This record gives sequence, C-alpha cells and structure tokens, in this order.
Amino acid sequence: MAIDELTAVVPPPADSGFEEEVWDEVEEWLGFPLPADYREFARTYGNGTFCDTFLMVYCPSSSFDSYRGLVEYQASARPTHEDAAYRRHPSRPGLLIWGGDENGNRLHWLTDGDPDSWPVVAESHERDFERFDTCMTSFLAGAFRNEIRPRHIWYQPFDESELEFFRT
Repeated sequence: MAIDELTAVVPPPADSGFEEEVWDEVEEWLGFPLPADYREFARTYGNGTFCDTFLMVYCPSSSFDSYRGLVEYQASARPTHEDAAYRRHPSRPGLLIWGGDENGNRLHWLTDGDPDSWPVVAESHERDFERFDTCMTSFLAGAFRNEIRPRHIWYQPFDESELEFFRT
C-alpha cells in the first residue's frame, strides 16, 4: 500500500486526530470521493506539516469548515492556466489542492477520472505546472527520498535529518 512507502520514510504521529464523520461530510460537500491513499494519509498522519513547517498537507480530518474554506479560497484564486485541464476546482477536470509549501508553491490533484488514479500536479508560485502520474503518498515518499524532484518548486534535496511530521 502507498501509505507504507511514506511511513517507511517519515514516521507518523501517535495520534492523527482523524474523524470519519468530518471526512464523510467533506466528500458529500465535494460531490465525489477523495483518493483512498489520501484517506489513509489522514488516518495515519492527520493535518500537519513535514520538515518543520516547510510542507503542509491539508486534510479534512478534524474540521470541515477549515478544509472547505481552503478549497473555496483556492478555487477563487486567479486562473491558473489557459489549458482547460488546469482550471481550478470545481471544474472537472480541474485542480483540487491538497498541499503546499512555505514558498507559495501548491500541490494538487488533477480531478480527472477515478479518484484513485488522479495524478499529482505541482504548481510553482510563478504558475509553472508539472504533472506526476502517481498517488499523493507515493509522490511524497518519492520526494522525501529525493527520487521525485519537481523542477519548478523544490531546488534543494530533502535532508533526511529534517524528515519529521508535525500535527497542526
């Protein structure tokens, strides 16, 4: 399972704070299920940051209102790209945010087809896009092992000594 790739690289916290009811409420509001590995991430890690506060992963695991606010804020941001594939949620296909870093770069899914096959799209703060045909947890594990290098967002390799997760 993909979550095992990530837990092998970065140990999860003792408690994720995951609440099944909140997750169900978010999926009902969105009108579609979220990827299974994302749910496993939320159950295992919860909402929080990697590498101190560098990389944030936004999970609907403890607060519907804060997750909905984030998704709505991202959806109202200026257009991302002339290509229809990179319009923002709620367009389908479109970009649905799941993370970002302290430099203003964002991580999305391209919501096209089955949620368990949605690719990851890295968006730089300069609006450069790069697609990765892998699930979120495999993307994170590969990035932390320095095997996946989004060329427009992370110029430095991740340092193994900084690979920790902090719940927020």
